[in-house]
Amino acid sequence: MIDEERKKYLQQLDDTNVTWIALKEVLDEAIDMGVNSALVDGIDPNDRTWRSGYAQALKDTLATIERYRKCG
Repeated sequence: MIDEERKKYLQQLDDTNVTWIALKEVLDEAIDMGVNSALVDGIDPNDRTWRSGYAQALKDTLATIERYRKCG
């Protein structure tokens, strides 16, 4: 899929689209779990770094999808 096609299809995911609502809920939940697990006491520093990176990557993915949704 080329960039223009991706933008076209993602622009169809408005705030009332059930696919978008479900996808956003899944990503928000995964972000929250990643952040919460990184804050757990007694976690190894390497694991904390990995979990924080995981949460940030999901946030970046969500931001990218939002940017494509609002292009146009």
